[in-house]
Amino acid sequence: FAGTENWNHFWFTLVCASYYRHSGDKAFLNHLYPYVEKSIETAMKNKGEDDLMWSFRPDWWDIGNNFGPRAYMTILAIRALRDFNYLSASLQKNNSKLKFYEELSNRMNKKLLDTLWDDKLNYLISYYEDGSKDEHIYMGSLLASHFNLLDKDKNLKLIKTAKENL
Repeated sequence: FAGTENWNHFWFTLVCASYYRHSGDKAFLNHLYPYVEKSIETAMKNKGEDDLMWSFRPDWWDIGNNFGPRAYMTILAIRALRDFNYLSASLQKNNSKLKFYEELSNRMNKKLLDTLWDDKLNYLISYYEDGSKDEHIYMGSLLASHFNLLDKDKNLKLIKTAKENL
């Protein structure tokens, strides 16, 4: 069982989309689609009103247990929603939700940069529920670079910070 804040929901969606991109196996995708849809619905229960993903764990289930908006989970959500749209469009399913999920992923990407980018650290960070910063440099923020969620300037800064601190 994977609860609402389990990142495996997002990874499952990403793996299914990757498999389909490389195999074109629509029959298997049709079999998997209800599970992907359920994963997205379950995981999105932790989206805050601020369009960021909230979780108790900071990054890859690292040490810590303090609820707040998380860079890692938000990054995964953005990519998973975009991949879910790809899968949905490929199967002609949930057409009525495509625009909603596209707009949501774009809002989440903007909030990721506007709220979780720290100009002092030059890195994507997380926050605690009380609004204080979690200034740890977690490796999950590097996924923003991998998934092309940053502009060139922030991307270079993020990589430089990671190189110096990880």
